[in-house]
Amino acid sequence: MGGKTITGGEQIKYNSYLTVDNTRVNINSSNPLYSMKDKYMQFRSKVLKNHMRTTINPFVQCEYTVKIGKGTDIIGEIVDAAIEQDILSKKGAWIREYEESGEERVLPDETKCAWNGMAKLLDFLNNNPDYVSYLKDRVEGNIESESLSVEEIDILQQQDNAEEQLVEQLNETLDEAMTEETEE
Repeated sequence: MGGKTITGGEQIKYNSYLTVDNTRVNINSSNPLYSMKDKYMQFRSKVLKNHMRTTINPFVQCEYTVKIGKGTDIIGEIVDAAIEQDILSKKGAWIREYEESGEERVLPDETKCAWNGMAKLLDFLNNNPDYVSYLKDRVEGNIESESLSVEEIDILQQQDNAEEQLVEQLNETLDEAMTEETEE
């Protein structure tokens, strides 16, 4: 909408509607994405009129990042949520993940979970989708313990894949049995 208001006579003639103002936010030097401002854009969305759900107040705001050529930056949103939930610790420019014992977490390939700046963390996450899925599961609450390693997560994913393959095989045998019964 760009800050424009809709007069009463031009509004949609339905019982429910939602008016949202989307504006682009300038990435200044204090923003962690400043070094990558040619790859990312940041937006702010604000609900101006809410006649969809009256239990939610109008003027609710959210900010999100869009990666140029890719769409909404899901990895950045996962990192922001992980920092909010204290899964990742941010002190100054350093972003770290700590074990329950208070030491920096070390991955099985001897990589320390410590990055100097958001750009290095995002580069690491773009090259390591297993760690992204681990962070996503931690943010969503699917993994409660910090003691799971990337290898243990891989084993859990392999078990899930094996279960899915078993279900597919059972469905195929059921389909074959159903076609044999219909042919008789």
